[in-house]
Amino acid sequence: MAGLLVPRILATFAELEGSNLSIREKRKHEETAKAGRRSGGGHRPFGLSRDWASEIPDEANAIRAAVDSILAGGSMYRVAADWNARGIKTPTGGAWNSQKLRSMLRSPRLAGLREHRGAIVATGSWPAIVALDKHERLRAMMAARRAPEREGRYLLTGILRCGKCGERLYVRRRSMDWVRRYGCEKRPGAAGCGGVHVIAEPLEAY
Repeated sequence: MAGLLVPRILATFAELEGSNLSIREKRKHEETAKAGRRSGGGHRPFGLSRDWASEIPDEANAIRAAVDSILAGGSMYRVAADWNARGIKTPTGGAWNSQKLRSMLRSPRLAGLREHRGAIVATGSWPAIVALDKHERLRAMMAARRAPEREGRYLLTGILRCGKCGERLYVRRRSMDWVRRYGCEKRPGAAGCGGVHVIAEPLEAY
């Protein structure tokens, strides 16, 4: 019995110590956030230097111009396409798409705010790139655009047909980036083949 009891006691103490370490780590992150300091690690944020101490002028100006454009009715797709055409890269050297751009522009750190677990807890210790009122308007606009939209509000609704099966194309937003697309639906009760999906904005412009 002693041979069984000792390992169980040791395992219990090891589990307790692991829980205590987790609690201490969470408290450390909370204290860091409430002090307005950034978490360590990760790649350089777009618009700021690696140490978050200063703006990178070209990137910060591109962010401000993008916010103004979207608030004026522009789209993520067009901003991302413009940045790619101008050779503006992500901090990891990649190309921009609507999803990456949306995630970056909605970040509270652009307005100099520290977020922790989805809540603003402090003013950050880094420079704000975007004015707070513009940041709040942009976030509200993004949230509104995520709401389901009724069929029949788009330029080509009811006109487009699938080039493969001839069925009608419907407007949907892809969940990963919320870009509008006209697509052929393949689902129970529908005759579509699911073989055609086209981004809405450039098609409508054409």
